[in-house]
Amino acid sequence: MLMDSLGRSEALNIGQASIYLDACFLLKLADKSDPLHNDIVQLAKSWGSNDSIVGISSHVYGEVVHNLFIRIVLEAIYLREKQKQGATLTTRQVNKIVDTSLVDRLIGSCSPGELAQYVSHVDLTLRRITNNRNVRFSMYNRGMNITYLIKGLKRNPDYIESYRGSIKKFYEKASALFDTLMYTVVKGYKLRVSMERSDLSCIQRAKYNIDWYQLDAHDAIHLAIAMKNGYEYFVTTDSDYFLSSYVPNLKATKLIIIA
Repeated sequence: MLMDSLGRSEALNIGQASIYLDACFLLKLADKSDPLHNDIVQLAKSWGSNDSIVGISSHVYGEVVHNLFIRIVLEAIYLREKQKQGATLTTRQVNKIVDTSLVDRLIGSCSPGELAQYVSHVDLTLRRITNNRNVRFSMYNRGMNITYLIKGLKRNPDYIESYRGSIKKFYEKASALFDTLMYTVVKGYKLRVSMERSDLSCIQRAKYNIDWYQLDAHDAIHLAIAMKNGYEYFVTTDSDYFLSSYVPNLKATKLIIIA
């Protein structure tokens, strides 16, 4: 459901336009288990057919790749846990685990309750997808704190000798997934992509966005970059931006909030 001043039909038919993409838009585009995935694909196809330009920035890149990395590690943990429970995995699934010793080490650092809750959540999501039922949450919605687990592993004295090579593969997979995602955006949906820069004026605008709209810092900088570069639309799936839709001086850049 699209909730903004444009309305669903207008958002789908805005013609040739400049549209800045929030990181969460790209993450849901990459996640077929997300309830909003199909809406986002529909929008991307519509905008591409109108030869629209979409903008991202290094900030978007960093946020997307970081979250893709977390998803890759979460999936490895899930698959390894299912394997230990006796499930038969495909060759492709086994390859996603990368290194059983490494993933077992991460599993050993997890809270048993959080791990059980996450595995149960993924099981339920996959069953709903298999049965063609509505998915309520992305399969990555209830993950553990992977950043904390990885940082803990890196502090281990035997990290470089035992785990650095395997962790490197997870990072490489995340970068490759981003490349594949952008290839789909450009070649699959026929969207023209512009990489925008941020400068001191963006930081100053972001500070204003934080104070006035109560946005988190990374959300505030995304919106600031879109406004600074004169984008007609800013598309996001983050409900924090709902407050912004009531502020009159956002008329220059219209919000499209997918929720």
